[in-house]
Amino acid sequence: MEYARKNRAADAIDGDNPGCVRTIQLQPDMRIFGRHHRFRESPVRILINRRTVCSAALLVLLSASVRPIVAQTPATIDSLALGRKWTAWLYADQLDSLVAAYPSSAQSPSLRASLVQDREELLRRAGTEVKLIDERFIKRNGQTQYWRTAQFSNPSVGEPVMVRWAVNAVWQIIGLGINPASAAPPVDKP
Repeated sequence: MEYARKNRAADAIDGDNPGCVRTIQLQPDMRIFGRHHRFRESPVRILINRRTVCSAALLVLLSASVRPIVAQTPATIDSLALGRKWTAWLYADQLDSLVAAYPSSAQSPSLRASLVQDREELLRRAGTEVKLIDERFIKRNGQTQYWRTAQFSNPSVGEPVMVRWAVNAVWQIIGLGINPASAAPPVDKP
C-alpha cells in the first residue's frame, strides 16, 4: 500500500513546475518501466520531461512501423563498382585489401604471393592501363565474372588486355585471370 501511495504522488504533474517536468521519487527495490531495479542508495530522484517521453514513444512507434519495410528491401550491390575497386587495388599494389575480399577459407600467404606474381607479370608484360575499352559481367562455368578490357601502356602487347575477377554468390573474389582480349575464355550460353 505504501508503494501505491508513493507512485500516485509521483505520477501527479508538479503544479508549480511550468516546464511539465515530473519528479518521481524512487525507493530501493522498485519497478521502473516494468523492470525490477535495486538501488544502492535510497531514495533516487529522476526528472522526466513529458516531451522527451512522448518523443521517445513516438520514435519507438515509428521505428517499429518502418522496420518491416526496411527488412523486406534487399541490399543492392553496385557490382561494377566492386570490380573497378578490385582492379584499382591490383593496380595500386593494395594486395592486403584484395586478400580480404576473398573468402576467409582462401586467405593465406600463398594467395598474397600469387597476387604479387600476377601483378608483377601484368606490369612487366602490359604496363599500366591507359584506356578502358569495356567492362561487363558474364557467366562462365556457372560463376559470375567481372571482365575489364583495357588498352595498356606497353605497345608491344599489340592488343587490349583483359582482367577477370570471378566471384561467388556473396560477392567475394574466388579467382583472378589476366589474358589478352583475343584469348578470352568461352562464356556460358544464356
